[in-house]
Amino acid sequence: MCSCRGFCAFVNIYSVLFVFAFFELAFESFHGVVNGYPEGADGKFSRIKVFSLTFPVAYTYYSPIKAIGNSRLGFRVSALFNWNSHASMLTKYELADGTSVKENYDRIGHRKFSIDLQLGVQFAPGIGLYFKYSPYDLFKADTLSPKFRTISTGITLGF
Repeated sequence: MCSCRGFCAFVNIYSVLFVFAFFELAFESFHGVVNGYPEGADGKFSRIKVFSLTFPVAYTYYSPIKAIGNSRLGFRVSALFNWNSHASMLTKYELADGTSVKENYDRIGHRKFSIDLQLGVQFAPGIGLYFKYSPYDLFKADTLSPKFRTISTGITLGF
């Protein structure tokens, strides 16, 4: 917490985060996009799971504006350096004869390192909101995997 008068700012370079991310396609399967289904198969479910070790570097500014409680309105901008150590894919589909198939794949061609950008606002002691954007595709460019970037928003506790 900031104890100076007027405004204060600090840089955070000592945190480490463990992050599990899950991505699910509702209408098309990752398996169907990458490998194609057998003739007459019906895709049911597909998800990608990613485990990352994240090293944030953040700059936080506490304005002179009073927030809820005995705190000041805080703004944070962060670069999140991610080491994506593991990724896997699970897909389920049904063959034309009614047989259910479940396939799990490891080493799916994910990007090992990425950088995310995050913005945050603290409006009460230890409570705030964030917006995070990942400008890198999850998969390497030389794979047949889908190309997508992620955006997330949420609540922060312990800002």
